[in-house]
Amino acid sequence: MCDYEAEILRLNLKIKELMGRVDQNMSRSSRFETENKRLSVEVEQMKEVCSRTSAINVKYKQRLEEEKSLKEELFEGNTKLKRKVNDLSSRCFEQNEHIKMLESNLRRATNVSMRASRVPVKLIGNVSEIIQNVDPTKTQPYVDLQKKYNELESEHQEALVIIDELEFELGDIDHLEMEILRLQQENVQLRESLVHSEYDAGGYSATVTPASAKNYGVDNSDNPPMKAFTAMKVTDNGDDEEEEQDNGDFVNELKTIHSRKLMIQQKLDNFHARQSVNFG
Repeated sequence: MCDYEAEILRLNLKIKELMGRVDQNMSRSSRFETENKRLSVEVEQMKEVCSRTSAINVKYKQRLEEEKSLKEELFEGNTKLKRKVNDLSSRCFEQNEHIKMLESNLRRATNVSMRASRVPVKLIGNVSEIIQNVDPTKTQPYVDLQKKYNELESEHQEALVIIDELEFELGDIDHLEMEILRLQQENVQLRESLVHSEYDAGGYSATVTPASAKNYGVDNSDNPPMKAFTAMKVTDNGDDEEEEQDNGDFVNELKTIHSRKLMIQQKLDNFHARQSVNFG
């Protein structure tokens, strides 16, 4: 009987212990259920945040593509401008060579006018009439004078042709100066557009917090977390230095052409004055 009561007592204690464990498991189950509901709400919120950030990422990717296309267009325009600048440089070199040749012709024409000024010729009437009225034995000096006059006349015609060429070249120089100024203005406008586009591209960025990325990775194992996107400003110091050097070369070339133009104009004025004195 004592063994039976002891067994009953042991079983009652075991039952009480098991009932305590059941109560503990029920309380833990209720806590886990509450935590599960809270986590479900957080998961839904993180899904909404993820969808919004995905939409923002898509929008910024589209804007990045637009900026890239704009950059390519600006780069292509800059390349065309550099090609035009190189063509203009070659034309400037050719014009300089032609100007040097015209300067040599002008110096030669100036020497001709100086020789003509040393031997002034004064004619009364026609040379043929003078020769007919002179004794045939004394016509040799007049024949020499006629030859000298013909030579001076041919040199005068040649000088007039050279003057016409120089005046035509002055017009070409004016056109070349206007073309250089126009290309410089176009280059400045393109550089300003490029700088504005680069600064506009630097103002867009989208980021995701670590907690959002962590939760996003837990519930969306198939899709990796979105990385932070930041648009960087693109600079090309080498192209800027090259363009500044090209602009400096154009300014120097323009000054050289302008000084040569003034010198040719002065020589033309002097030559016209001498021709008016010698053949007026």
